Amino acid sequence: MPNPESEFEWDDENNLANPSKQGMRFEDAAGIFGSDPLVLRARPESKDRWIALGSLESRVIAVVFTERDGRRRLISARPAARREGRD
Repeated sequence: MPNPESEFEWDDENNLANPSKQGMRFEDAAGIFGSDPLVLRARPESKDRWIALGSLESRVIAVVFTERDGRRRLISARPAARREGRD
């Protein structure tokens, strides 16, 4: 259950699986939003999914999210692909 005071939410099962798949927790990945990340539409045909690119612990990461009830719902978090700006 999300914290009502938080600007972020996510599916708990997704969050538990993400560290073994991608090496990071959503709690940590949400930190990129504090440093003005680059936000793009995730796919041209997607109206409600966005991808944020930002720096976390000297790594460029990609966070896919949607807006829901004034909050960011994180869907996935992973190291950014080279085409997304990773060195």
